[in-house]
Amino acid sequence: MEIVREVDEELLKKADEMLALMYTPEFLHANDSRRPRAEQVKIREGVYVIQNMLKSPAAYCM
Repeated sequence: MEIVREVDEELLKKADEMLALMYTPEFLHANDSRRPRAEQVKIREGVYVIQNMLKSPAAYCM
């Protein structure tokens, strides 16, 4: 079985289209129901952290 290491033009074109769509402020800051709510997470007895995720144009921040 031969391993193909080249990317065809159709795939590159689709990736560029997806990037253009997904890198807009509207997409990045859209209401996302999968985003976790701010909540306390118990690590061990007496040790809690507040878990929250923020969206930013650069990346997802925990």
